Amino acid sequence: QQLGVSKRAWATALRPFNRDALLRNLALQLQKDIQQDSTAGAGGVTHKKNIESMGYQELASELSRLLREQRCLIILDDLSSTEEWDSIKHHLAEARRIIATRREKIIAKHCSEDDRNMYNLRGLDDDVALDLFKKKVLLNNLLFFFFFPIYLIFLVILF
Repeated sequence: QQLGVSKRAWATALRPFNRDALLRNLALQLQKDIQQDSTAGAGGVTHKKNIESMGYQELASELSRLLREQRCLIILDDLSSTEEWDSIKHHLAEARRIIATRREKIIAKHCSEDDRNMYNLRGLDDDVALDLFKKKVLLNNLLFFFFFPIYLIFLVILF
């Protein structure tokens, strides 16, 4: 809430890049709370919008509407070219904040248009990365690792 946003959506750029899939992913995440069309049909019946089946123009309009109606934070992960950014940036003009990750500084510079908006994250040291892995994977699956040998012994006895 400190960023002044009420909704957020996170999308990773697929390979090969698919603009429509990225925009559809964002719209689906933002639509969760706003399921019904803002205009009622005949007889006051509301219509649910099916983002999955929308064509490009309708999808772009719906995403713009969702961004306009809410204060949104958009996170775009792993854009790999300036062309990818250029193909989607005008669809995100209504977003309150956009955070985008890139591997190359030249792409980040193109997207941010201001060096003060860029932040260079460095990777984790090997020992810190291993500790994080242990905490997230091994400890969360402690019961699995505890019971797995017992399960194997049980299978061996049966056969």
